[in-house]
Amino acid sequence: MGDKKVKNYLLLYTAFFLFSITSVMNKLASGNGFFSLNFFFFYGLGLFILFLYAILWQKVLMQFDLAVAYANRPIVTLLGVIWGVLLFHEPLKWNMVLGAAIILVGIRLMVREHEK
Repeated sequence: MGDKKVKNYLLLYTAFFLFSITSVMNKLASGNGFFSLNFFFFYGLGLFILFLYAILWQKVLMQFDLAVAYANRPIVTLLGVIWGVLLFHEPLKWNMVLGAAIILVGIRLMVREHEK
């Protein structure tokens, strides 16, 4: 893979990483009283990260076909599972692992097909 392609995929997955962090901020905000200082802090931080994601997403769309960019988007679901397990001690079930494997295979098939 060429340097430019690696940089483009790094940009793509950085954008998705940021997008997944907004869910973490929303979950943290929901654990606080509505209109509390902590609620506004986490919710505001989530909005700020979402703003950064929107800027990166525009750059991603300049580098990738829309179909490829969106085909990679389910990686956010995988990151959500990881954040749930690591940060919120949510259980990891077999069907989640199976779903993650299916998502990864689907992403790989779409990207490989596009590279032809």
